[in-house]
Amino acid sequence: MIHGMLKFWKNLKLPFGVAVLCFVVSILPSSAAPTNLADDWVYGGTDGRAHIEQTANHVTMTLTWVPNTAPGPHYRIQSDISGKSLDGTWRCLTPACHGQSGKFHADISGDTNRLVISKTEDPGGSNEWNTFTLVRAPKSATAMASQLHNAGLVELYDIHFDIDKSTIKPQSKPTLDAVAALLGGDPSLKIEISGHTDNTGTAEHNMLLSQERAAAVVSALIRTYGIDAARLQAKGFGDTRPVAPNDNERNRANNRRVELKKL
Repeated sequence: MIHGMLKFWKNLKLPFGVAVLCFVVSILPSSAAPTNLADDWVYGGTDGRAHIEQTANHVTMTLTWVPNTAPGPHYRIQSDISGKSLDGTWRCLTPACHGQSGKFHADISGDTNRLVISKTEDPGGSNEWNTFTLVRAPKSATAMASQLHNAGLVELYDIHFDIDKSTIKPQSKPTLDAVAALLGGDPSLKIEISGHTDNTGTAEHNMLLSQERAAAVVSALIRTYGIDAARLQAKGFGDTRPVAPNDNERNRANNRRVELKKL
């Protein structure tokens, strides 16, 4: 039986009033072959960053919650894992919730591009988290190409838009550069660019907004980077394909995304 520890920081007072709470999770995984989780990840849209290093079945993860003004990383996870389903217990170590503990269940998606950790027992009822979702965050054209080859799909959280609009923000340029490089490196590649929203607003509004955002990305690739329009398709899915429950802001941020799908 392999045992691991998973630590979360959230709501412990750090300098500048940042709240962080710490959990330790003991993981009792199955005996299946280890799943490779070594990569950069995001959670809560781009509000959270995670980096995972893995040797055999031992994982070390550091997480940074971007809005925090205290120096990161704000979270550290150390765990021995194997298989696609994990069950264990968490225990709080910080003064803010010392002695609190509970059970949790974690699943790794079939394509290993999503890690979902769900609390299933919180006797104290004060830790205020239900589902914690991490998704891989490819930063380069090479990483995107690899993910398209392996999974056929890339989720992007670094293409930003004005609130409730399809106007692309300037900070999106590095990701657009990478997408253009991806297409430039493989002239035969054709992709669908899809927009996705959370469930805020009406279904009709979300569908239209997601379509307009996907079209804005396609337009930017054509106008700014000279990509042939015949290689690109824009499609909006609104809030019909969530990757996390729309039950809190962090999960809603995970659902607001742009996806690349190989055609």
